Amino acid sequence: MFPETFPVTCHTDFVEFGSTYVVIQGQNQNGLVYIEKALSKGAKTIVVETGVTLTKELKEAIKVAGATLKRVANARKALAVLSAQSADYPANKLKVLAITGTKGKTTIAHVLYHLLVTAGFKTALIGTIENKISTLKESFKTPWTTPQADYLHQFFKLCVKQGTQYVVMEAAAQGETFHKLDTLEFDGAIFTNLEQEHGELYQTMEDYFQVKAAIMQRVKKGGLQLVNNDDQYGKRLVQEHNYASFGKSKSTYQIMIPEVSLKPTFLLNNHPFYYDKQFPGEYNIYNIAAAVALCLHAGISIQAIERGLYEIPTLPGRYEPYQLPNGAWAIIDYAHTPGSFEALFKTERKITDK
Repeated sequence: MFPETFPVTCHTDFVEFGSTYVVIQGQNQNGLVYIEKALSKGAKTIVVETGVTLTKELKEAIKVAGATLKRVANARKALAVLSAQSADYPANKLKVLAITGTKGKTTIAHVLYHLLVTAGFKTALIGTIENKISTLKESFKTPWTTPQADYLHQFFKLCVKQGTQYVVMEAAAQGETFHKLDTLEFDGAIFTNLEQEHGELYQTMEDYFQVKAAIMQRVKKGGLQLVNNDDQYGKRLVQEHNYASFGKSKSTYQIMIPEVSLKPTFLLNNHPFYYDKQFPGEYNIYNIAAAVALCLHAGISIQAIERGLYEIPTLPGRYEPYQLPNGAWAIIDYAHTPGSFEALFKTERKITDK
């Protein structure tokens, strides 16, 4: 169902006869060394950045293959623009909802996707664990949280073909930095929080923050920019841009967590929401509340949301219980930052008896 080759691509695995091959200098590999392979598979346009030197042999190979050499200022930007153009700008025919931040992206995307499907919408998901479309049985794996632009626009094209209405996607900072998100406008976006991460790309927290802020600015006029007002960087976004907010502090969508409850529950603007017990901990209340708030803004009824929260499918690698042979229980979780570990261990301390 998903195409094996692309009309525009930066990877020779996806080159077909007539493809445009965009040469990208990656962190580990240089696309220049694959030009001849792309030509052998039928590439007819080779896109290279201005200033990149081609050997005499490569120039001759391009000429012999009858291909055109095109120079651009930024190959990654060109990949996004050409990919969108070749697919007839499919994202413009969809409602795209993005989640960005250091923690919580995958859980929020998972819950939001489930709530939209439960409410009766044909929905797609682009994320760390899998990419899928609700009308198809198969799912598609990707090595990136935010895929390369060539893959991304082919996925959007398939969504349009399937009659998809909403696409929920995790928007990683690298997606913005490497121009994967270029040409996209979001109908809504959620900012979860910000912690030190990806030091190999961002030398300071301010650099990292500005990239996340740029993602939030991709929301089109009339869309919802929803920010965690209890995070110090989220609070800054709210103050600087007057974005809508969620959190326990004074927010557009006010969260209140009862001290004692027989069921997993929270209040959002004084309305109680009961959710699946497999998502313990206060941090998961933030994740679920953010998804609920975006659904409310989209006009989904409270009844439909409540129905979806009743049973959220298990999320692999996110607070996943596993029973050991000796009867003890272990928790498998993707936590990999100090803040994530702290939140996880605090939750475990509260619900264990020793």
